Amino acid sequence: MIGLSLIPVAVDWFAGGQRTDPHYATPENLIMASFVLIIVVALVQWGKGIFSAAAIVIGMMIGYIVSLALVG
Repeated sequence: MIGLSLIPVAVDWFAGGQRTDPHYATPENLIMASFVLIIVVALVQWGKGIFSAAAIVIGMMIGYIVSLALVG
């Protein structure tokens, strides 16, 4: 039940934050969130040991590094 109640929060975070934000659900936010999600799912599915266990943290770190590179 808790997981189901968190779905709207996850969708908002995936889209980039608050619905009132002018950058909400922009292609950049959706592409970045999709990229991180793919990394996390791939690590959980095919990673061994620590890579599978730390998939969320690794995905967040890779997403942060990519976002820094894109911003300049």
